[in-house]
Amino acid sequence: MILLDSDSWTATEPRQVSETKVIDPTITRSFAMGWRCWATKGVFPDRLDCQIETDRERIDEILLRRHAGTRGGVGCNSWTDRMTATFVEWTGKGSGVNVADEIEKRLEAAGMLPAKKIPWSTVNRLLSSEGLRDRVGISVSRSKFQLTHPESLVLPIFRRIAEDLTNRTVVLGDPCA
Repeated sequence: MILLDSDSWTATEPRQVSETKVIDPTITRSFAMGWRCWATKGVFPDRLDCQIETDRERIDEILLRRHAGTRGGVGCNSWTDRMTATFVEWTGKGSGVNVADEIEKRLEAAGMLPAKKIPWSTVNRLLSSEGLRDRVGISVSRSKFQLTHPESLVLPIFRRIAEDLTNRTVVLGDPCA
């Protein structure tokens, strides 16, 4: 995706929204030479597909639809749940609460975060039921995450769920036990 702004071009990397490169028209030649040098070290494509837009909002919508849409970014590199959350937070296009992100933030603040990354999509799926959220000690109401029990009781439960999921431990009992 390329944003055409009055006198400059901004190439937005589709894989990492946080990385943008400003291409100043006055340095186009040196930019092209840099690509030529790169091409000699590997296989350089003979054609690059590019979509030029003049509105940043439109670019954000297109990127969100490509990578996090109803088809899960079919035909493009799928974003991880963390990449999608970062993009949604960055653009303000989100709705609802990311329960896994809220849990991870609290575990990190308490120094109880597991060594491996917590699988956000699995946590969100697991805690999509209000009944299970209540048993774990959380509530999501009006797009707001809240603890329904004291944090000292809830954090060990969060830790147990996070460890079981990161270690792929199958637990058939009560996660609150």
